[in-house]
Amino acid sequence: MGAAAAFAAEAVRTFDIPAGEASDTLRRFAQQAGREIVYPAQDVRGHPTAAVRGEFPVAEALRRLLDGSSLAATT
Repeated sequence: MGAAAAFAAEAVRTFDIPAGEASDTLRRFAQQAGREIVYPAQDVRGHPTAAVRGEFPVAEALRRLLDGSSLAATT
């Protein structure tokens, strides 16, 4: 199973991440998703992200977090 398919089939998780700077919100996202996220800190510093609150599959929560930002996720 590919990484994208594994994300898509994942169980729903609960997220409570306030809007804020990506360097903080991505760390919170990784903790709440139970996933490791790799990114260059200098590339996300200063980029605002949206709040994510509720129950979502991990991929959907990440999409919502990055929605409206100049950041994008790859798997």
